[in-house]
Amino acid sequence: MSHDAAIRLAHAGLSPSAVDRHVERCGSIENVVAAIIGGRTKLGETVVNAVRVDARTRRDELAAIGVTFLVESDSGFPQRLGVCTQAHHGGCSQSGHCQSVHR
Repeated sequence: MSHDAAIRLAHAGLSPSAVDRHVERCGSIENVVAAIIGGRTKLGETVVNAVRVDARTRRDELAAIGVTFLVESDSGFPQRLGVCTQAHHGGCSQSGHCQSVHR
């Protein structure tokens, strides 16, 4: 996954499930970004304009407030924020203590 595409898409304000649906349709986060900026989605102008901002600008904006953008594959990404692929009820190996996002 491209970190540049991920940071651009992160600023779109889409829910994780909406991002997943778009990735499923387009094949990758990079393809989703291309589809959004190319006008090939039904997403509104606010989303399109947010995704059009380049990744360097977004990193600079975040750095200015002391934030580092991380994706799940980065070593510093908190495990508790990762995606749990187990069934939400009863299938998660951490039972009721899992704080991961369930999909």
